[in-house]
Order: sequence, then C-alpha cells, then structure tokens
Amino acid sequence: MRDEPLASSSSGGSSAPDLRDSKPTLKKAVDELMRHAPYAHALAQAKDGTAFRATTRSTSIEPVEPVRGAVLSAWTGRAMLEVTAPSLDASDVDAATQKLVDMLAKEGVAPNGARIDPGAPLEQDFVVAEQIPIESLSLDDRLARAVDVKDAIHKRDPRVKNAIARATHVRTQELFVGPTRRLYQDLKRAEIVCVVVMEENGNAADLHGGRGKQGGAENLTLGDDDVAKLVEDCARLLKATRVPGGTFRCVFDPDMAGLFAHEAFGHGTEADMFTKRRAKATCAARLMSWSL
Repeated sequence: MRDEPLASSSSGGSSAPDLRDSKPTLKKAVDELMRHAPYAHALAQAKDGTAFRATTRSTSIEPVEPVRGAVLSAWTGRAMLEVTAPSLDASDVDAATQKLVDMLAKEGVAPNGARIDPGAPLEQDFVVAEQIPIESLSLDDRLARAVDVKDAIHKRDPRVKNAIARATHVRTQELFVGPTRRLYQDLKRAEIVCVVVMEENGNAADLHGGRGKQGGAENLTLGDDDVAKLVEDCARLLKATRVPGGTFRCVFDPDMAGLFAHEAFGHGTEADMFTKRRAKATCAARLMSWSL
C-alpha cells in the first residue's frame, strides 16, 4: 500500500522561547521566598519537539506535546515545600510565589532546623551540540528518515506484515535559579523507534527496537545491522511457545532484580521524596545526623 502524500516542505524550526529570558522573573520569585525561608530555588522547564511516523499504510507528522512551567521550592528546616507555576508568565510565577509564601507562614520555619548550603556563586550554560542541526532539514526530509527505516524493515523478510518507524527530535531546556546560582541546560535528543510485526503459519510476533542519542539530525537514522537484528529477533519469536497465564516463581539476574525493585518502590523511597512529602511510606524517626 502507498503512503499518504508527504507534508509540504518546511524548515520546522522550534518555536520554543529561550528559557534564559525567564531569569529575572525567577530571580524575583526566589528573592521573595528567601525573605520567608532559609533557602529557596526555582526550576523551570520548556520542552518542544516533533514526531514523524511512518507505517505500512500511512505517514504523519505530529508535534510533541509542549511543556512550559516552573517549580518553586522553599526549605523550612524540616521539609521542602513546593508550588508549581503553570507557565512562565510573570503573573503565574508571582501567584505561585505568593501561594508558597502563604504555605511557609502556615507551616512555620524551624529556627534550629537543618540548613542548605546554596553553594558558591556560579552562572553557567550547558548546551548539547548538534553535528547536523535539526532545523537544517525540512519536515519532508525528517519524515523520509522514518519512511526509509520502515521500508528497510519490510525488505528484510516477506513475513513482515506491518512496520512502524517513528523519528522524533525533542529539545528540553531547564533553568535553575537559586540564591547564588543560575544554571541553564539545553538538551537536544533525536531518536528512531520502530516496531516490526511478523506472521507465519498462523503465528504472529512483534518486537520493538531503535536508538536514541543526544544531538541533532545525525541521530535520526537506524543502521542496516540494527534493522537486520530487529527482524531476525522477531522471526525467532514466531517459533517461541506462548507462556500460559498464571502465577509463577521467577528467577532474575542481579541487574534485572535491581531494576524491578527500583521501579517498583525505589523511586518512592528516595530521600528527596521524604523531604518533599511525596513518599508513599513514612519515616517516623531521623536515622542519622543532619550533617550527613
């Protein structure tokens, strides 16, 4: 089947504002919070991107859902209170600041509580370089990267019944503003993710694969060896017996056991989850000196 017509050519440049323009707004918020708490900071984020999808039957271009906003944090000596601003507009940041000030007044600040060292003054930018800037390719060119991978999958084996390739590039900006530090990072990432579906003698199997790296359009590709391995591995699954439903005793190697434990409950029991009162568990007593 033929793909739908490609989108009209366009540079497809990012419409994301430079997050560094929000430094004065966030500094004003942190300065106000520092009048009421021993420590405060702001972390803003902006995310933008585009996804290019090619399947056996169609193609599409869709924007990655954009993200804009900031988290304001203030330390009481016992807990880290947080309020989010739904945008980086000065009015929204001001409203979030006032809400956090009200929370501090209600919570109270521990006069002899633990103190956070804001660190030595530092203002620095961290930017991921692109060998081939994303904006140098038209939308058609970027979509063609996904179409090429989809076609390569189909050509590998006649048993391939469906193939999906998704080429995505995302730019994530983060800005940290504390009492002494202004840190900005501009992260650019490009990836190709694909799915192959195969069928033989009434048996079907599917498998995901792909690659993603920081950088630009140089990473919007998948090598012939990667495509070949994906199709070969999926073909092996066609002959695999199906696992019956039920409860089983499983044996994992240390890496997999640690991964399962970390994802199951590890995130919720990390130290910052307790100080931010996000942890599902509770910590009834201090386990060590605050100096640690």
